[in-house]
Amino acid sequence: MATTAEDEEAKRLMGEWGLDKEDIQVDDVPDDDDDIHTFDDYMEQYRREDCVPHDDELDHIILGTNNLEEALKQFYEMTDLKPIMVVSLKGVGTKSARLAFESCQFLEIMGPDPAHMGMPLAKKLAALPDGELVPFHYAIRSKDKMKAEIWKECDLTCDKVTMVSQDRGSAWTWTMAILEGHDQGGLVPYLVDWGESKHAAARLPVIGSLDSLKVTSGSDSPVHTLLDGIGRVTVATGKSSLELTFTSAKGKHTFKTLVPGGIEFPK
Repeated sequence: MATTAEDEEAKRLMGEWGLDKEDIQVDDVPDDDDDIHTFDDYMEQYRREDCVPHDDELDHIILGTNNLEEALKQFYEMTDLKPIMVVSLKGVGTKSARLAFESCQFLEIMGPDPAHMGMPLAKKLAALPDGELVPFHYAIRSKDKMKAEIWKECDLTCDKVTMVSQDRGSAWTWTMAILEGHDQGGLVPYLVDWGESKHAAARLPVIGSLDSLKVTSGSDSPVHTLLDGIGRVTVATGKSSLELTFTSAKGKHTFKTLVPGGIEFPK
């Protein structure tokens, strides 16, 4: 896939996955805490050594919002939990917060970065309904599907970027593969390969149990091929929709949309 110099610069910025101290969303970290310098320092307190990802499973789910600050308040009211990891994804104009499930999956809440509202993905998120958290996209992990380039069976193309951060001072990398050449937005998954790196859910506070992710699409959708053999996802044929259900200490929560927007790389 041909890219311009601007595309490559945007992708380079995407790879600089960092945590700004002023973005930390947790009440018990004082402003003058000099021990919190980096993403690596901050997330170490949540490490779970027993969080080992299984292959051929759902990896994570994104809920979209047009206002991240308000969405985090809304989420706290629903669950009594604050997603405390907030990062800016440079190059696409988004900010995100995360929480882990008890299993080795995580939930990401993504909104537009007010400092970069001109980016296409920021504009897409800004167009979401006020006051709503909606399923926006999801990722699967499958080394076999990644290696076999399963998307080619569906006449799709793939654009990849490798993200870089730190884990205990060492390089922490993972690869995202966004599938292109379709008009189904966030119904079509993207793929993630963590390689030998620790999974992100192993360094996040736990919200509760992931009950289900249901993907419904037409019989001719590439979703059916891409999700064949993938655990923790229910696939159905019918009118398109994406539905997430999880349980927190305050009960069961369900989020559903008929038109998930989907993340995208810079063009």
